[in-house]
Amino acid sequence: MNRKYDIDLLYEDLMKMSIFCENAIACAAISLFESDRSLVDKVRELEIGINNIEAVIDNRCNELIKYGELDDSRMKSVIAAQNMVSEMERVGDRALDIAEMSLKYTNGTRALKRVPLEEMAESVVSMFNDSVDAFVETDVNTAKFAIDRYDKINQTYYDIRKISADNIKNQSMHEEIIFNTLIIAKYFDHIGDRAGNIAKQVIYSIEG
Repeated sequence: MNRKYDIDLLYEDLMKMSIFCENAIACAAISLFESDRSLVDKVRELEIGINNIEAVIDNRCNELIKYGELDDSRMKSVIAAQNMVSEMERVGDRALDIAEMSLKYTNGTRALKRVPLEEMAESVVSMFNDSVDAFVETDVNTAKFAIDRYDKINQTYYDIRKISADNIKNQSMHEEIIFNTLIIAKYFDHIGDRAGNIAKQVIYSIEG
């Protein structure tokens, strides 16, 4: 097969994109919880890189489908790769949203400690890493483990919503801070949901 249509190149690009996503999520979380605003520009750079790689991978997938003479197994892998890329692009978008939201906390992040947002963020980062590991290792069990982790993340999001509603009712926090925190929690929940979709595509590429 012409190297241009080699599926190994597709996997290399997918790995590069996943690493960009991992770094973007981690930098966004550090920017938020450790008030390291210098990382916001880093996340912006990573998000641009993610978008650029998405275009390369999408083109490579189309070429493989059209010219690659793929068997059924490899065709499933290419289709799964296209779906994974779409999910990872959205992960990059949400990481940037979180990083830019961190700029709103000009008076420190003490308010964030009043909800389990950091715990949620750690679970999301770990879940995304598990999804990537499942892809790298073609491991169905790791993919299923990653998918199962989303329930806890989603429950934490609803816990934060309840706490936020109580804070509004009791007027114990400024409403703008409460709403900003809710938005960030929703962004982390979205990343967890996308990580679950990536893991599902890993399973599809292996089992069909």
